[in-house]
Amino acid sequence: MNILIVEPEINGHHIVMYVRFLVRGLVKKNINFSILTSKKIKKHKSFDILKKEKKNINFFFLNDLEYPQQKNPISLLFFQISNYFKIKKGFEFINRKEKFDFIFLTTLDHIDKVVPFFGSPFGKNKFSSIILNPKNHLNQYKLAQFNFKKFIYDFNIKKILKLNYLENLFSNDPLFVQYVKNKYFNLSKKIHYFEEPVELNYLKKNNIAKKELKFNSKDFVILIYGEIKNSKSVTDLVEILQKKNIKKNIKVLLCGVQTKEIKDFLKQKNCINLIRENKLRIINKFLNLKEEGKVFSASDLVWIAYKEGSFGSSGVLFLAKKSKKPIITSKSGVPYWFNKKFMLGPSIDINNEEQVINILNKLSYKSLFYKKFKKNVTLRSKPNYVEKFYLNILKTLNFFK
Repeated sequence: MNILIVEPEINGHHIVMYVRFLVRGLVKKNINFSILTSKKIKKHKSFDILKKEKKNINFFFLNDLEYPQQKNPISLLFFQISNYFKIKKGFEFINRKEKFDFIFLTTLDHIDKVVPFFGSPFGKNKFSSIILNPKNHLNQYKLAQFNFKKFIYDFNIKKILKLNYLENLFSNDPLFVQYVKNKYFNLSKKIHYFEEPVELNYLKKNNIAKKELKFNSKDFVILIYGEIKNSKSVTDLVEILQKKNIKKNIKVLLCGVQTKEIKDFLKQKNCINLIRENKLRIINKFLNLKEEGKVFSASDLVWIAYKEGSFGSSGVLFLAKKSKKPIITSKSGVPYWFNKKFMLGPSIDINNEEQVINILNKLSYKSLFYKKFKKNVTLRSKPNYVEKFYLNILKTLNFFK
């Protein structure tokens, strides 16, 4: 058995989570594999993380994805067409030299709008993939409102599931999986749910981590983690920090690589003042595993308040659960659904500044209001998400010997 893992994009958490833990499963089952990815991985910290799972991984490389400077339907369509042919060309080049029994594309999202028309980029080779941000079902569950777009989404997903050489399609959205199984019963065997695979091996006591990050032990630290972009309502939270009626012990910790928009925002005088007053701490880089454990240990609340338009599941939400930290979400998308179901924290209207301030102030006292969420999160911290992830994939792909 020889498997090819295809991950064209090394930013975000795909390499650190999906590729890393699939590699762990393949190593445990003594299955041969190679990875086709961007050349940028050689200079990326995720490269070291992968090497901890297995030394001397066989890497192949394809041309980097080039995101459009201005995002609109036309530019994103051309972006996907470009991605499709980069993946196709990269695969065809190595397939002349080495044959694979199966291909696992870690996310279909880079090409999901063109695959229904162009077919699989891997020819007649069997493959499986993950879809991360489907929107077909959001109307039904009242998590968003789409009209004509829903018709397009449904057309796309049906065409994808009917691809001859697609064996399985995985999703981290349980509502989407149920929607597809109900709507396309004859194709339901191809669709599978997985919980985000996360682990935190370097957690420490809250007060120790706070001290290492130069916070006071009584500070109430709100963590924003991952790619620091404004779909996570970063500017909204930072601006709230400047208000006179926000409790002085409430601090914000921004950890991850920032978009240009956020970088420019943080250069403003008000933001610089917050940094000087130690109300705002910034770590603008990809965090290694020890650093990741430290920032979650130091936090008291994890901010997952996505703006309207970010509807998919959240790896940070699962990291928060693993670290036993309550979360705060906006009132849209899958994180909101998870939050309502398991009561992991309050949900807010991000446009209602007064409401947000009142809730944050109330949480900062760590009274019963805070403790009930803490208890619920602790109950949800126990599953081994990593093992469930790779065993689920290996089982559906019939990799067990």
